[in-house]
Amino acid sequence: MNSPLLQLAAGCIISGLGSLMVATIDMGIYAIAFWRLFIAAVIFLLIMLFGKFPFPKYKQTFFYAALAGILGAVDLMLWHVSIHAIGPGIATLLNSLQVFFLALIGLFFFRESLSKIQTISILVAVVGIALVVWPEIGLSQEITLGLVTGLLSALAFALSMLSIRSATVQEKMPIFGIMFLIDFVGMLFTLPFAIYFDAQRFFPAVSLDWLNILAYGAVMQCLAWFLISKSISHVRLAIVGLLMLAQPTTALLGDGLFLHRVLDSVQYAGILLTMVAIYFGSKRHGA
Repeated sequence: MNSPLLQLAAGCIISGLGSLMVATIDMGIYAIAFWRLFIAAVIFLLIMLFGKFPFPKYKQTFFYAALAGILGAVDLMLWHVSIHAIGPGIATLLNSLQVFFLALIGLFFFRESLSKIQTISILVAVVGIALVVWPEIGLSQEITLGLVTGLLSALAFALSMLSIRSATVQEKMPIFGIMFLIDFVGMLFTLPFAIYFDAQRFFPAVSLDWLNILAYGAVMQCLAWFLISKSISHVRLAIVGLLMLAQPTTALLGDGLFLHRVLDSVQYAGILLTMVAIYFGSKRHGA
């Protein structure tokens, strides 16, 4: 799987499955975020030590990697709050509204023009997301909290993606050093929140939760974000945003199949529209 486009798509699908684990692990939501980043940081550090991979040399790389770590941690914590408030499927779908921010950043700051097919695909994706979210609006304060935190996580997500992209283009080097810095800084940032809010639920209570949290950190953080970070600098920002919509599609399907969430026909239509947008948006350009 040498194509950056395929690597990015695979990373997004794996990451989408992580929301199901957040919904089922019996731990505090901030503690789960900390352990995910802690486990990933340890794994990447071991890879660097045994593989003798270098740390970044340039200050700019350190800066953007650290910024990506902070923004990624903010995104992760807000996303976890949203998952517990409105479920993994819709929370992940809201998180993927980063497609707006990435496309606009690419358009206004990097002068990446949008083709007609890209513009139509983004609009179709927006309509699809709106159809899925609309039946949930106004049902309760908890759902409102989930919607708000989901939207805020989308902003943090987009900014973290931009920071990762900036870090990976500063110098040519293996991605492991950058990924370690991102996870290490993110881990440090989430630790105070985990201690303050989740002191009583900081550690997994049963062996199954230990296995799940290890998988969450190793597979959903290390493998998924390794694929995403490795490929993101080779794919246009607008296409990145569209491919990242594979994440909520996976989460929504998993939410219905494994957590038995009931969706109405309008919401299923929204999922279908989103998948159509992903297909045409990513098919238009190679990488």
